[in-house]
Amino acid sequence: MLAEGGKLIDMNGGAFLQCVAKIVGTETAERYAMRFGDLDKPYTETILGYEALAFYVYSTGVAWHDHINGALWKENANPEILQFMGVLNHALGKLPLMSLMGVWYTEATTPLTLTLLRPDITLVR
Repeated sequence: MLAEGGKLIDMNGGAFLQCVAKIVGTETAERYAMRFGDLDKPYTETILGYEALAFYVYSTGVAWHDHINGALWKENANPEILQFMGVLNHALGKLPLMSLMGVWYTEATTPLTLTLLRPDITLVR
């Protein structure tokens, strides 16, 4: 969930899986999640399983990033899109700068933040 100001609260693997299921469908979400084991446990030293799932969903070749970015540009994005964005932004903040393919990351919570995971997209300021 996102509180006022975009802070992530009360998120866990089960809640995030439900969020992802609303975006990609239940069967697809469960298939993707199986890659990461227990979503509440660390997947790496800094990233939890459900955060790794967010990276995976956003960066698959299925173009979920287009769907998510398109929804973020709408005036009233659905709660699941905002939750997804919150988890992904939080996970991005945990990565060292060099992991972001040479792009400097800040805490900006805009739709452009999500494009950092797509090496084929160039951000221009």
